[in-house]
Amino acid sequence: MDSAEFIRQEVAAGCPAHCHGGVWWKTTARGACRPLLPFHEIVPGAARPAWRKSWIGYSHLVPASYPTPRRARYWIMEESALRAYSLKSVSYSIRKPVNRAVRHGLTVARLEDLAPWWDDLRSIAISKAERTGYGQSAEFYRVRFDRWQREIAQEFAKPNREWWGVFKGNRLGAYLYGYQIDGTMYLQVAKVHSDFLAEYASYLLYVSVLEYCRDLPGCRRVNAGALTEAAGVNEFQQKQGFQLAESGEYTAYNPAVRLLLKAVRKLPPPREPADPASAGGKPSRVAALHRHALRMAARLELQANGPDGDGEPSHAERLAGGRE
Repeated sequence: MDSAEFIRQEVAAGCPAHCHGGVWWKTTARGACRPLLPFHEIVPGAARPAWRKSWIGYSHLVPASYPTPRRARYWIMEESALRAYSLKSVSYSIRKPVNRAVRHGLTVARLEDLAPWWDDLRSIAISKAERTGYGQSAEFYRVRFDRWQREIAQEFAKPNREWWGVFKGNRLGAYLYGYQIDGTMYLQVAKVHSDFLAEYASYLLYVSVLEYCRDLPGCRRVNAGALTEAAGVNEFQQKQGFQLAESGEYTAYNPAVRLLLKAVRKLPPPREPADPASAGGKPSRVAALHRHALRMAARLELQANGPDGDGEPSHAERLAGGRE
């Protein structure tokens, strides 16, 4: 699909978005925005969201040539590498676990319907949360499963989306979700159950989806998300044939918010009593207020940068089971 169709689908599905300055912006938190299109690069000052929607601030990527103090690096497989991609073309360290997964009886197929797999999907989400501590807590999927189920079902219902799963018998052990916009496949979410790690479900899923992208009409490259701090994950991406791409990261705060952040950062740490026991072993009220101010400043920065923005850890970090 093209970008216009993606925007139409997101808006129709209730995504909090608005068009301003010729760009569609998504509200990532109250008073903060990022572009709705993934990895949308904008020259600073060329466009900004509506003031009433971005009274804290906004952020976006900028072209790599533009000087910014923050940089966003992410993994890209360009068309030449994608067309040549196959299980035979990857390194032995990738082929070996894929072949083992097949010997273990694992298979990969598109998810045509989620109804038969809800119990497995929740089990995968809980397992991944307990193993990695990333994203929502395991308790969230236990207590608020209905809410999560509605969100996933809504996403699944959108056309031109890719949902793939790894199966063993009648059990779903891993899944991946992505979509193609203007010739680029964005791999958005992937999760694997801990029981399937030793059977290399993640390797089989990854290779199968990339081979699918290779043959998909109109798909010219694959975006696997941001560079991570996990060296093993980055090595895994390189072995698959991905290359690092780079953009600048620009954040604009409301001037009042910027002054507030600067003032909070300059606050000296409060003095604690020489004898903590004299305060009942508790931090002073001033110390508590200081910590609260720092937390508020961090929250403002997170809101302006977008907690679900382009700098999210890539799906590979969640997918490469042995490295999570």
